[in-house]
Amino acid sequence: MLKTAVLLHFSDAIYLNDFKDALSRLPPDLDLYINLVSGLHSDSALDEQQESLQEAFPQAKFIRSENRGMEIGGMFSLFDHIKDHSYGAVLYVHASANHDWYKQVLLSLSMNVGKILLKFTEINDEITRPAGMIGVHVRPFDYYNIGPFMGLAAKFGVKLRTSWEEYFERVPTAQDMEVIERARWATKNDLSRHRPEVDLEYARAVFGNLNEAKQKMDQQHLTQFSQDRVIGPLPYFPGSSFWIHGDLLDMLAQKIDFQSEFDRLPEGITSDQSEQSLVHAWERFLPVFAEKLGYRILSLE
Repeated sequence: MLKTAVLLHFSDAIYLNDFKDALSRLPPDLDLYINLVSGLHSDSALDEQQESLQEAFPQAKFIRSENRGMEIGGMFSLFDHIKDHSYGAVLYVHASANHDWYKQVLLSLSMNVGKILLKFTEINDEITRPAGMIGVHVRPFDYYNIGPFMGLAAKFGVKLRTSWEEYFERVPTAQDMEVIERARWATKNDLSRHRPEVDLEYARAVFGNLNEAKQKMDQQHLTQFSQDRVIGPLPYFPGSSFWIHGDLLDMLAQKIDFQSEFDRLPEGITSDQSEQSLVHAWERFLPVFAEKLGYRILSLE
């Protein structure tokens, strides 16, 4: 059986009984790491919280991190802590105030542990590798996070597909259009049927700054661009709760300085549903990065 680590990022929510039930379905020799967020409560309240969790999970190792980047901050803090431990399989779980929803995610991830670990032990071949991450579904991209997503793609050298070239051959004048004009032309001529993953030039020009995007493009077009038929769905793991293959984590750690990225995350953020941030951009980028490294992304739907 693969050596397993469980990473629990803890903020305000506590559902100990559900988490205990989930642990009972996992390999018995797992290592449990719990990240506590400082700055949300007083130091004494944080100490009390750790004492309570230590009593419930005496085998756990505790880490404390600053209040950065919501669940992504906890993930980077925990990833950085275990990156040299060579685990075969890692389960990351984010405890959120949305109690019922996260319980369902945790239930799905723990009930399917046998299937997941079996996939992780498949023999590699030259085409595919065992599943790198396991999620519950994919979602269209939120347009307000395309800017940070594009920045991550450029920083880590992840090339994204685009289907503009065939249109330039068919309609050469499109290549000389201004970016915004071309976007309107594309919509009028229904280029969206070809589902480019991302139009790099358009995304950089428009979504690098959300306020400028709102000034240049009408809201209907922004919404349409964010829909599945335009960009295509990107793998997304709700609350960043997922299984990750240990080999993939080792590979990511060679390319991503988790501590450095943690330091770049916004402080004290409670939601990035109306502003651009790296939080949800990372949630989409990590599985895309994993696919570019040759790992298959499986869904538990």
